[in-house]
Amino acid sequence: MTIALLITLATVVWAAPTIEFRNADVSFPDDHTVRITASAAGEGVDVQSYGLRTLTKGGVNLPGLRQRGDFAFLALAADDDPDWYLLLDNRRGDLDPADGSVTAEMDISNWPDGDYRFMFFACNRPGEGAYIQDTRILRVVVRDGKVVQPDTGFLENLKLRITDFSIEPATVKSGEPVVVRVGIETKGVDDVWFVLTVPYTVGPEECPPGFEWVSAEKLAYLVPGEPHAIKDNGPLDEDSETGSWAVRIPTDGWLPGVWNLTAVVAAAFAPRDLKDYRDFAVTVSPDQPKFACSLEHDQFLRSGTHFDTFCRLTDGTVLAYDCITKDGGVTWQHEPGRASPPMATQLRDGRIIGLAARTAPIEGRDGWFRGALFVSEDGGRTQVQSACDVHVPNATSGIGHSFAPGPIFWGQPVEMPEGHLLMTMYGWFKGDESPVPGQPGSFRYRTWLMRSDDTGRTWEIVTTVGYDPAIGTEGYCEPVMRLLPNGELLCLLRTGGNNRGYHQDNPLCVSRSTDGGLTWSEPERTGFEGVDPDLCVMSDGTLVCSTGRPGAWLLFSTDNGHTWSDAVSIDAERYSGYTAVCEVEPGVLLVGYGAMDRLNPETGKRENHLRTVRVRVERLAGAPRN
Repeated sequence: MTIALLITLATVVWAAPTIEFRNADVSFPDDHTVRITASAAGEGVDVQSYGLRTLTKGGVNLPGLRQRGDFAFLALAADDDPDWYLLLDNRRGDLDPADGSVTAEMDISNWPDGDYRFMFFACNRPGEGAYIQDTRILRVVVRDGKVVQPDTGFLENLKLRITDFSIEPATVKSGEPVVVRVGIETKGVDDVWFVLTVPYTVGPEECPPGFEWVSAEKLAYLVPGEPHAIKDNGPLDEDSETGSWAVRIPTDGWLPGVWNLTAVVAAAFAPRDLKDYRDFAVTVSPDQPKFACSLEHDQFLRSGTHFDTFCRLTDGTVLAYDCITKDGGVTWQHEPGRASPPMATQLRDGRIIGLAARTAPIEGRDGWFRGALFVSEDGGRTQVQSACDVHVPNATSGIGHSFAPGPIFWGQPVEMPEGHLLMTMYGWFKGDESPVPGQPGSFRYRTWLMRSDDTGRTWEIVTTVGYDPAIGTEGYCEPVMRLLPNGELLCLLRTGGNNRGYHQDNPLCVSRSTDGGLTWSEPERTGFEGVDPDLCVMSDGTLVCSTGRPGAWLLFSTDNGHTWSDAVSIDAERYSGYTAVCEVEPGVLLVGYGAMDRLNPETGKRENHLRTVRVRVERLAGAPRN
């Protein structure tokens, strides 16, 4: 199957089959019996069985449970039955005669005293196909051979959620305090912990001053010592109401930038299983800010987690996916059938071209790889897909974020004044074998520059932009390149992601070329971290970088990318940080960002959003210009 066909198939939208519990309840026929009654329904798949296993891996010696692989399961049939661990509706193990509902019991009379966790699941086994399931977490507390009924049950049937949340103010000067206010609603939960921490692991140099860094966890907490909890109506709580907190966070010693934090409420008896959280950002302004920014028209574009790129046309129209805006992101129109080319840019002749990220080796042509080129001649309403050939003699396959059979296009094509196209790629050359920490078989990336003299149909390598066998978690990857008004080429480079707990030093780096891409400066740290940077040259020469993780934010440069400052938070949700940015009118930016597990205040559920927001940028008096 060709790369082009694979890419075309990938654009087909279909609903994945799902299984969801309708109910899962616990009752107690006597002091030593736990009875589970449940029912579930499938969408696009049949529910064929239920079961119960230990929540975590490892052996256990509890009567009635039997080891299978890494977990112990409730035994529901004889040893010689291959499906002994599955509870089948109206068959062995099911005590409920009704169709569509199952009941099973556990005798805990001979269990040691303890607080146990189990996963109860509904799934499509022993059926064929991909494994589909829904799960519930069961807590069982045993004391003196009896089940402790008030504390035993499905954690999902309890309630602990944040109902009110605010930070005041969200932007401060270093040393000015921030007050976090949290209100909660509970059901069946009496003792609640409130913790202020960080969304991802951090190194000691990234720990907010005034927080305690715990080396064993690589986390930072406002309150030292386990369980790092701020007691309701305790010394740090400035709110006298029960079930709500007002906590003052000092920012003494905080450097300018965006500090991403997390407020967590958790049940003291099950802090990992029963909790709610809010990610938030505190922006510390520089002593002499150059810009003032305001956000407007923040809106949902479509479902997803990783924002692609904007394609801004010469008439001011902006394309993204199957959507179009003609008023700079104030409103968007979905146009079925439209598909903006991936990583697209408009050329001077009006054509739009884009490239698929992945390539694969061409059989019989050593050093050549085949990718997919997309061309639209009608403003993005339709596009033609064809193959493009990529010549990188030293490139090889490898394991990065996933297996890559060939080098990876990233960013957007840049049309040079002489008419040829330049595009960045990343991947590995033969011999690039610097191991990625914590990811066996994966090596750090290299980024290089490609050139096309036939509008993207064939590409030849120019030179390496950056390679360092020790930089970041992943090496130089996810590049973005722009041509600056002074004729320089500027490239921003990711080196890792802070959601990986085994390495925290992942600088966002910058490299430049003054000779059209033939040679590049050694990449330098910007002083910030982030993934998948995007870069915009504003009409007044200001450079804007969008990036994130945790959260999404903007950085500004008034000296052609030599220094960066005036960080602006766009969204505080920790993942994913994949962003896009373009200028839609002088002084107004359009930013696209992905947010995984973003809280929908209307439903109370967390959803995956691709969103856009307009950012109005005011240059303050005295701010220099490029």
